[in-house]
Amino acid sequence: MPVTLNQYTSQTVFPKLIGNIGYVQITEFNDASTDQFTAAVDELINEGAAALVFDLRGNGGGTLKSVYHMIDYLIPEGLAVKVEYKDERNNEVYMSDSHEITLPMAVLTDGRTASASELFAQSLEDYEKAVTVGSKPTVRALCSARLRSATGRL
Repeated sequence: MPVTLNQYTSQTVFPKLIGNIGYVQITEFNDASTDQFTAAVDELINEGAAALVFDLRGNGGGTLKSVYHMIDYLIPEGLAVKVEYKDERNNEVYMSDSHEITLPMAVLTDGRTASASELFAQSLEDYEKAVTVGSKPTVRALCSARLRSATGRL
């Protein structure tokens, strides 16, 4: 009997409209997250969201590629993320395009918000797109490279 393998895509973005506030819980940053995120933000705006809240509490991070694309969707054109490696030979710069979301935003964090989640929160704060609400993360961007938001913080 032949075995059929189906591809499974985990749901990592959970949108909900609460009154006129678009609430988006992001549990992980992975390859599927970017499309889920942009669809969720667009859906909430189309449903009448006047502001957006991104809930990163308990989000331990994920891939740089996915968080970069999500940041890019929200911020104006310019430097989005800079990755600095110890040897400096392979440093990377990620630029944002001109698309941006202009609604007021907030990011919810806690002591378990780490890595890519911290980069997301800090980037939105650097561009004055969002305020961060909650306790400071206890872990700081764990990876073999130094991640930088637009102002170099993190």
